[in-house]
Amino acid sequence: MTGMKTGSTKRWLASVALLLLVIGGLATFKVQEIMTAIAFAESFPEPSATVEVHVVESATYQPTRKVFAEVVAPQRLELRNELGGIVDAVGFESGAEVSEGQLLLQLDVREDEARLRALQARQELASRTYARNQKLYRQQRISEQTLDESRAEFDSLEADVAQVKVQIDKKRITAPFAARTGIHHLEPGQLLTAQSTVTTLVGLTDHLWLDFELPQSAPLLNVGDRIDVIAEPGGLKATIVAREGELSNSSRNLRYRARFSADGHALLPHSVVHVQVPAGEPMQAALIPDTALRADQLGSFVYLLEESAETGELRAHRQQVEVGSRRKNEVAVLSGLKPGDRIAAKGAFKLRDDAKVSVQQGGAAEEPKS
Repeated sequence: MTGMKTGSTKRWLASVALLLLVIGGLATFKVQEIMTAIAFAESFPEPSATVEVHVVESATYQPTRKVFAEVVAPQRLELRNELGGIVDAVGFESGAEVSEGQLLLQLDVREDEARLRALQARQELASRTYARNQKLYRQQRISEQTLDESRAEFDSLEADVAQVKVQIDKKRITAPFAARTGIHHLEPGQLLTAQSTVTTLVGLTDHLWLDFELPQSAPLLNVGDRIDVIAEPGGLKATIVAREGELSNSSRNLRYRARFSADGHALLPHSVVHVQVPAGEPMQAALIPDTALRADQLGSFVYLLEESAETGELRAHRQQVEVGSRRKNEVAVLSGLKPGDRIAAKGAFKLRDDAKVSVQQGGAAEEPKS
């Protein structure tokens, strides 16, 4: 019985040993296969990314601040009628250009003109009565009181005539300056109540204004300073013409007004644009192409291109930078770079840290030393 158990154990041990031998052989074969594949892959040259190179240069950099500004018309008027009445004539079309003094609206004045003629007749009579009383007074045939009463009657009627003439003039509304009119809905025969909006006049001037505000912590701008207006299709220049004498009571901001030309763009009053204003003293900074700047959750960075001391290969190394403002296709770098540094510009998006780089010069790629 013991002999049978011993024989069975030997057979199990032999089976296990054979299984381990097979597994070991397969593992050895697989490791050799992997090592062969690695050696085959290492026999190929390391791939490289082709980029354009930018050599960093120092330049004077003006820090700027971008704020919103509103376009304002130097001459703008919401025209209203002081007196009510029936519309007799409308002298302008919606959206038309009108000249200074041009008739815009005429209200019916027939009743006023009739009252004026009656007053003028009474005034003529009072004038003659006063002249006659003057002669009688010199002849001492009337009292001084009678003379004064006739003079008072004449003066009163003269004032009434002037008042009616003013009312007639107020019912004739003309353009106070050359302007473009707004859209209206006026028609002859329409009853227009007092203080109704006739139209909006926007002056035809050769310039426009920009109103904007800066926080109290911003450097003061002076009258005559130039600022940039960011507008399509190109930028504009504006000149500071006025500055408030105090901060806003609600926002604690300081309000400015700038002037710019009304030609060469399509900006209209009440348009909102961006303006760039100085935000500090000029300083030295590195200006780089915007294609060179990369950003991720760790911040802004560029790829410095440096030759390896061992192999002479050109390698890309990540370099964190502090970025100032952008202007057109350039970015101001305040720290992290120095003059003479070579960085990847166009094509930088293809790089990673310690990547091998080929330099593109004049449209041809220059392979680094191997």
